[in-house]
Amino acid sequence: MGEGFGAVLADGCRRAAERIGRGSEEFAMHVGGRELPLHDPRFGPARGTFYTADATPAQHCGPQGMGILDHGKALGNDPLLQSNSAGVFGDYDAKGDIYARGAAYWQLMSSAGLCSLFSTFDRIPVVELLRPVTGWDIDWSEGLTIGRRILTWRQAFNVREGLTPDDYRLPRRFSEALNTGPAAGQEVPFELLRRNYFLAMGWDPSTGEPYPETLASLGIET
Repeated sequence: MGEGFGAVLADGCRRAAERIGRGSEEFAMHVGGRELPLHDPRFGPARGTFYTADATPAQHCGPQGMGILDHGKALGNDPLLQSNSAGVFGDYDAKGDIYARGAAYWQLMSSAGLCSLFSTFDRIPVVELLRPVTGWDIDWSEGLTIGRRILTWRQAFNVREGLTPDDYRLPRRFSEALNTGPAAGQEVPFELLRRNYFLAMGWDPSTGEPYPETLASLGIET
């Protein structure tokens, strides 16, 4: 892998494109240097938002909670797990809250060691499972707060390392609408969706830095 053309590819597609040059950067499918997973984000606005809004970009496992709510489905019986989505495409100004709740649900589930693939097909009662295992007498409000706290810690780490939202962008080709399939003709404003997600999370959409009041509400000391 470290010899011949393998040496060019060894550090991922962004580095490879930088070494090759001649316009190859346009064909390097990555976010922040991390290769995009299989799914075209234009088929799922929540997925594309998560690819650029999570502290670890282009993450394959993660947008399920956001996507389920985006499709108008519930993540469970609790009122906080219900969706108010009018549809996957459109109504983009109103998606920040459901994306924030969906991301917090997934982060809680993932941190508890539960399978994210399972969440695609069933509603995992994470809080109800955590109570007898941990002895914590928590409800879904506290459960989602735990998820938000972890997400905010991860985001704060990126800020400390000098990473900003502008470092995580989808390749330019995804600004163009598809011409076939259920997403045909749909131009998804991913930067608007990320901005609204950051605002719903209580993070500055320009710098990525969590607001002081957000840190205080989550019990995070600086």
